[in-house]
Amino acid sequence: LITLLATVLAMILLPETKGRPLPDSLLDTKRYHGTNPKRHADSRQDESNVPLKE
Repeated sequence: LITLLATVLAMILLPETKGRPLPDSLLDTKRYHGTNPKRHADSRQDESNVPLKE
């Protein structure tokens, strides 16, 4: 009974069972949550510090 309950809860709660793969590392968590750092409002300031290729 406990195993059945744990299986049902895991299928409901875990993101991997909802079609979203789990991130390979903690650095990939932003990508999987849909927040792209380049689309962030503060990224304009960060991109201005990057030297352009000539």
